[in-house]
Amino acid sequence: MDEKVLLELKPKFVPYLRFIYNLPIGHAFGSLIAVLILGGFPLLAAIFELKYLAWVFKIYESQYWFAYAMGIVLGLIILSSVILTYFDKKNYAITSYTLYRDRILSNEGFINHKRRTCILAINIEEIHFTQNFLQRMSNVGSIKIITAGYANYNTGFLIKDIENSREIYNQIDDIYNQDKEIYEKFHI
Repeated sequence: MDEKVLLELKPKFVPYLRFIYNLPIGHAFGSLIAVLILGGFPLLAAIFELKYLAWVFKIYESQYWFAYAMGIVLGLIILSSVILTYFDKKNYAITSYTLYRDRILSNEGFINHKRRTCILAINIEEIHFTQNFLQRMSNVGSIKIITAGYANYNTGFLIKDIENSREIYNQIDDIYNQDKEIYEKFHI
């Protein structure tokens, strides 16, 4: 095995990015809108005794408990996202990716430590660079390396939230394309 370290990477922790990712997205936007409409406005009317808003929410005039319940649900959603973001921060502090010519090592985990080795050699099938809108605003992105041992895009080796990820992607792509050319030249 080649012991020369080509790249050593650490993910960049972006608090608002992790907070948004930790919201229960499957239900979040629908739930959030429902909670605000069904609970938030009546809750405000109940708290501030805004009688002039009562006509808008006639069904809630005697059922302010529902408004309070919706406020509590919204608070729990936000609190859970804050707690998960805290654990993400701890996890990001520990996470590191080390790239060698023939393998990638990752160390992750705040609560459950996980060390993973991906043997590359010349088995790289694809290298993907992804950067959504929020990542672009923070100058971070993710790189996924798919080797012959992985079945599809969903099971590749993910290096997430790397700063200056486009440059890192280009470096990784150049390194492994050189190896592939050398291998093809001498082993055909």
